Amino acid sequence: MREINRWAHDDPHDEVVIDPTARTTLALLEALFPGGRRVPGADEATLEHVRVLVGEHAGPLGDLALRGAVAALDVLARARHARGFADLDRASQRSLVDAWSGSRSPAGVIARALASVTGLAHLDRSSVRACVGPARERPVIDERPPRGISDASEWPDLEPIDCDVVVVGTGAGGAALGTTLARRGLAVVFVEEGTWRPRRALGGPALDAHRRLYAPTAWAIGNVRVPIFSGRTLGGSTAINTGSCFRAPRWAHARWAELAGSSELELEQLAPYYDDAERALGVAPCSRALAGPIADVIARGCDALSASHGPVARNAPDCEAGGFCDFGCARGARRSTDVSFLPSALARGALVLTAARAERVILEGRHARGLVVRDRAGREIVIRARAVVLAAGALRTPRLLARIDRLRRMRALGAHLRIQPSAGIAGVLSERIEPFRHVPQGWASDDLIGRGIMVLAAQPDPSLAASVLGSAGGALTEAMDAIDHTAFLGVLAADLESEGRLRLDAPGGHPIASYVLARDDRVRLARGVARAGEILRAAGAKRIVPLVERSRVLDGARAWRAYEQGALWDDPLRLVSFHPMGTCRMASDPSLGVIDLDHHVWGLEDLFVVDASAIPGPLGVNPQVAIVAMALRAAECVERDLS
Repeated sequence: MREINRWAHDDPHDEVVIDPTARTTLALLEALFPGGRRVPGADEATLEHVRVLVGEHAGPLGDLALRGAVAALDVLARARHARGFADLDRASQRSLVDAWSGSRSPAGVIARALASVTGLAHLDRSSVRACVGPARERPVIDERPPRGISDASEWPDLEPIDCDVVVVGTGAGGAALGTTLARRGLAVVFVEEGTWRPRRALGGPALDAHRRLYAPTAWAIGNVRVPIFSGRTLGGSTAINTGSCFRAPRWAHARWAELAGSSELELEQLAPYYDDAERALGVAPCSRALAGPIADVIARGCDALSASHGPVARNAPDCEAGGFCDFGCARGARRSTDVSFLPSALARGALVLTAARAERVILEGRHARGLVVRDRAGREIVIRARAVVLAAGALRTPRLLARIDRLRRMRALGAHLRIQPSAGIAGVLSERIEPFRHVPQGWASDDLIGRGIMVLAAQPDPSLAASVLGSAGGALTEAMDAIDHTAFLGVLAADLESEGRLRLDAPGGHPIASYVLARDDRVRLARGVARAGEILRAAGAKRIVPLVERSRVLDGARAWRAYEQGALWDDPLRLVSFHPMGTCRMASDPSLGVIDLDHHVWGLEDLFVVDASAIPGPLGVNPQVAIVAMALRAAECVERDLS
């Protein structure tokens, strides 16, 4: 380990004093990510990147947590070896890290958390990232903001803006509904908290992408702890998703129809809206070439198990697999709503105010009559409208509604949160998979969709590989050396029995929800992971790597069977969510939901909710197309209300 003074300070005699925390932190980083044939090990530049990551994303509390984690591991090293971690020889350091990474002890939890941050920070460095995956292609175009898109801070005056409909959000719900109304001659203003970005600003390293394109990470906390990711940019979450487009299964629509008390939500009744949504989005099956070798792996494994499989339908007709979809499409090939819907609205005179945060709905009696928004400098802009549509997503729409006095005691507001948790597993094969050179989600098995389980290709970005694998030390080195031969599968499970509640008064604007994963849903997830593992094994995977809290590698059929029969049901899965929904759900009665069948908020007029929060129940698939279809139907309701 090299001596450093990046956290050094000068004493009164101008002698440089090395911060021992920095020295210990660097020693830990070098042991957590020692490097191998493919990827260089962590060094001082990694330490600096970790500091930037923690400082920008977690602030002073994050820095305190980092120092606390380092101090705790150093104390444990002293207890075992009578010396601090930085003073141990390399072999002893790596032996400790390997022991911690596979332990359920507090030391294991701390070490794995530190390894996750380390891996992200290290692989996010451009020089290291280039060793792992291909460079991002240059964008096809380098455009200026289209006419009609205006940063709220540059709005020329503070006179009220008048329109027919103001729409909060430009994602799947807001853009589809607002554009439809603009095409029908209504004056529409969109309010978007994120900003417009040129294509050259999309893609790239993970940290930059999350800083620019994502909302602050929300958390579902209960008997599990699940991060929930969502977009905050023009196009909302449609601009940072994989492009996967599924119709909600028949069983999901049957549950929705029952809760809403109407057959209008049956799959057959919504089929015309699905047709229109898919045409607008340019939905088509992913080609085998774009899906890459993982398509052959899934096909081979599923065929051996007599399980159905096929290409994932995607809204990316011009895709050339030039980057990681979740960080924005630099080529504009994926038809997110900023590509598929908003240009048509702008051509018809619609206005999009970006970097504008919706503050409160303006009410006159029981009627919504506009919106107050705030720009980044704190100025207020009033938008007067005949109708207000909230489409800010399942985490933000209910918080806007909670600012209306008469709705605060509404039982369903913020309740019935479904997060559709995702788990994963990886397999190492003899053939080259090259996971970073193909679309993330191009092939899938829907064999268990009737049970609420989807198994899909889930190839990560190079920056995320170490965090996804969840290992450290020698295990991580081995995994990264084999990364070109590794197939990653994701398991998407409908939370049929589980629900959460969003905290509507959470401080700091960071949504937090209580959420309890029910036993039946936990078993459903485990069965999905088991099926994904069976697919990989049947396809010839030499090693299986379940993405669980304790990193482990399973070599051979015997190890897999032992894991499947035991720890598969006990070892906590590492879960993540991209699909929060249901917090303002549609229902036949205000005691059961927040909006009626026509998307009206119960008890108020001219106020609508049209986003994932309106979805009455679980889906089991990516919700993008379902939200657009529901929005196209909702546009008819709003237009009818205003006529």
